[in-house]
Amino acid sequence: MNRCPSIGLVSVVLGLLLGACAPEVHRISEDLGVERAPGDLIEQMSGRWKLHLEYSSDCPVEWQNSLPVGQTQWTDTGDQLVIESTAGLGSSMKLWLTGPQSLESVTTLYVEGCEGTETTTLVVDRISATYASGLYSSRITHNGTPCQTLVEGPTLPEQCETIIQWQGQRTAFGK
Repeated sequence: MNRCPSIGLVSVVLGLLLGACAPEVHRISEDLGVERAPGDLIEQMSGRWKLHLEYSSDCPVEWQNSLPVGQTQWTDTGDQLVIESTAGLGSSMKLWLTGPQSLESVTTLYVEGCEGTETTTLVVDRISATYASGLYSSRITHNGTPCQTLVEGPTLPEQCETIIQWQGQRTAFGK
């Protein structure tokens, strides 16, 4: 199954590619899901949501990943929840169920000995028919020296995290 890396990790790799000659890129995306059950979190979150976000991050701007802002579509694909902007802004986010109130994805990219990993977690603290809220986290790490040697310019942090408190108002139910 084809899984796209997030914007944050893609930005990291693009930054690494600037200093590298003809790199070979290998991407692995892990499915961390658990068995689905009727009425689970993916089913409950399916639909359209208007999101409001509050950011906190120690990542450089080009490493920061986020939930889409404003009107969003949350789609139950059968094995994952796909979140995307209804305005077509940014890339879609694919998350797998990891618990009764949590979803996650882990994406790892390899470039010339440099390994970068992004772990994206979405926790839903509260959900009703019209309102949901929770915490989103995007944690990016890399394996140190191999990555530092590929990048020209400032030193990359070996790890950083973007945390977002989010609130959503349901504007339509999903299927």
